Amino acid sequence: MSVSGRDRAYDYLRNTVLADPAAQGTFLNEQDIADRIGVSRTPIREALLMLSAEELVRLVPSAARTFRS
Repeated sequence: MSVSGRDRAYDYLRNTVLADPAAQGTFLNEQDIADRIGVSRTPIREALLMLSAEELVRLVPSAARTFRS
């Protein structure tokens, strides 16, 4: 069974949130993350929405995303 792009993005971002306290409060660039893990920006956005629901990221309309601090 293959892992979806959204799930890969979610796992990558969640592990980044948990593994790097220095990332808290930093802006996230969707395209950079997409390029890093080999997916389009859509799965990144879907993963960010999931993480927002868990209150691990804060989504700011018309701006970059940040890890919650």
